Amino acid sequence: MARPALTITDEDWKAMRNELENYRQARFWRDFTWHGSRMAVIEQRRFSEIPISDDDWIGMKRELEIHRMRQSWDAFAARYSRMKLINPQLAASVSISEQDWQSIIAVLSRLAMQQNWSNFASHAHHIKIMDPGRLDSTKLRDQDWEAMRSQLERFRVGQEWSHFAKQASYMKIIDPGRFADIPIADEEFEKMMGKLEDYRANQYWGKFAAQASRIQTLLEGA
Repeated sequence: MARPALTITDEDWKAMRNELENYRQARFWRDFTWHGSRMAVIEQRRFSEIPISDDDWIGMKRELEIHRMRQSWDAFAARYSRMKLINPQLAASVSISEQDWQSIIAVLSRLAMQQNWSNFASHAHHIKIMDPGRLDSTKLRDQDWEAMRSQLERFRVGQEWSHFAKQASYMKIIDPGRFADIPIADEEFEKMMGKLEDYRANQYWGKFAAQASRIQTLLEGA
C-alpha cells in the first residue's frame, strides 16, 4: 500500500485561518499560539502570509511571562517553543537565563521519575525546538528513549491514532536518527489519516490542525 500524502485543501486552510481569527478576537492567546504554530508546521509558506500583529505578540508574550513568574517551566517551554514556530525572530528576543534553562531541563527528571512518558516526550520536544543544543546537553538516556518507545507501542496496540501521531512526531523531533529505526506501516498512516478525516468531517479545526501538523512532521523525509 502506498503511503498517503497529506492534502490540505484551500477550504481546509480557510477554515483553520478562521479558527485562528476567532482565537485572536477572543484574546484566547494560548489557543492562538497552539493553533498558529500547528499551521506553521503544516505549511510555512502560507502561514507566513498571515499577519501576526504587535498586539498578538504582546498577548502571547504576556502569558509566557506569567508562566515564568509562576515557575511553571513545562508550560513556559511549551508556549515558547510554539512562539518560536510562529516567528523565530521575535521569539529570539525573549531572554532565558541559565537558571531558567536548568529549571526547564529539570522537568525531564521529574517526568521520568513519574514514568510519565507522554509528557516527557512532549517536554523534550519543546526543549529541542527551543534550542537543540540544550536537549543534547541533558544526555537523554537510552532507557528514556526505550520508555518513550514503549509508550508509542501502547498507543499502537490500543489503536489510539491521534495519541500515536502525537508521540511519534515528538520522538522524531527529539532524535530523528533513532526514530528512523521505528517502523510505521503504511496502514498505520492510513489510520492516522482516518482521524484527520473525522476531524475534517466534524469541522473540529483545532484538532484537525493538531493531527495534520503531526502527520506532516512524520511524512517529512519519509
